[in-house]
Amino acid sequence: MNEVEALARQAISDLDFYEKLEKDPGALDCQIVHFLQMAGEKAAKAVLYALNPHFRMDEAGNRKLSHVALSMLMPALSRRESLHQSLGLPAATVRAKLKAYRRLYAAIEELHPEMTQGRVNSEYPWERGGDWIAPCNHPFGILADLRAGDGPEAVYFIRQLARCAPSIARR
Repeated sequence: MNEVEALARQAISDLDFYEKLEKDPGALDCQIVHFLQMAGEKAAKAVLYALNPHFRMDEAGNRKLSHVALSMLMPALSRRESLHQSLGLPAATVRAKLKAYRRLYAAIEELHPEMTQGRVNSEYPWERGGDWIAPCNHPFGILADLRAGDGPEAVYFIRQLARCAPSIARR
């Protein structure tokens, strides 16, 4: 198994667990959104690495550590025929989906603690007005967005990206 396949497989596993948590009335918001954030990051990286194996490489050839990936899909994918072919969708449809989901994907990406700089995130407590807030006690409003409108389709598209990443790498 190569890195793209491993990332894609783990993204699908994380999405499967996200969906289980979504159905569990006892699951905490922070747990639900945490698995979605991880799935989105891995699915996006699988696709981006499949499109360009040197994605995020520094001058020395080492992979830079970053949790930014979902927000990089639109510029990277909109011109890549291999993605459209792998998804079995016209290029215009892929561009429209990425544009429609951009706000949700940015919000999902911002759930990672490194992206928040001490603000609301799904993993670590943060300080607000002298009080510390634990993620397990915080209602994550993004869940309402994910459950309505384009939300379910945006999550499903993350799954589609993870599924198609290995075939992009083979093209």
